[in-house]
Amino acid sequence: MSNAYTFAPVFEAQRTAIEQSHEAFKRGVELQHDMAQAMVGGFDAQKSAQKQGVTATKSAMHATIDAWEASLPADAEGFDDLRTVIDEQFDAADEIHDQSWDTFEHLVEENLDSYEAFSDSTLAMLDDGVEAALEANEQAEAQTESAADAVDVDVE
Repeated sequence: MSNAYTFAPVFEAQRTAIEQSHEAFKRGVELQHDMAQAMVGGFDAQKSAQKQGVTATKSAMHATIDAWEASLPADAEGFDDLRTVIDEQFDAADEIHDQSWDTFEHLVEENLDSYEAFSDSTLAMLDDGVEAALEANEQAEAQTESAADAVDVDVE
């Protein structure tokens, strides 16, 4: 029996470790991608919740003004003007809110596109590196087998 066969399990274990590490890295990149997509998917809910909070605050302010108005004499003035000012301020805040979210979403999508391009490039380089490592491992195994066969010592 040749000595070379005693090395085969070692080289196979190395190849298995390389392949498993490769798969784990790819799954990690996919997980990051999925998490980023989930984050983007949550933007609409977050934006809606913020808008509902602003609407609730506006309604509360109107209710407060209504209560003040009801507690004062009927000829009290200025409440309609106060309501108008409050509505204008909330409308301006709502517009800024929409613009801010649109800008934020646009920037996040651009960054995700850049990240995906970077990830794809990294994975392609990793694939090439893993392929080269596996080839080098197989060559080393073949050379080790040849060297062991050359010094074929019978161990019994």
